[in-house]
Amino acid sequence: MTNHPNRSRRTPRLNPTPADIVREREKHSLTQTEAAALIHCTLWAWQKWEGGTRQMRPALWELFLLKSREAKRVGNVDDQAPTPAE
Repeated sequence: MTNHPNRSRRTPRLNPTPADIVREREKHSLTQTEAAALIHCTLWAWQKWEGGTRQMRPALWELFLLKSREAKRVGNVDDQAPTPAE
């Protein structure tokens, strides 16, 4: 299946580096737990991305960038989480 377009070595890698992930998280003063909650993933997954043992998919990276900037604009990460019905 080397002819599959998603497996081509000619396309640029869009995955963020571990340093990119850490830098962006710290830029928004988020803990790993808060960052993981922001994009609805586990703390374990976030730690693997920052540790370099797994690659974050470009779609999740883009989601994190969008939501972290919005959370900073609003002023609270918790504002992004859905509230339970009373």
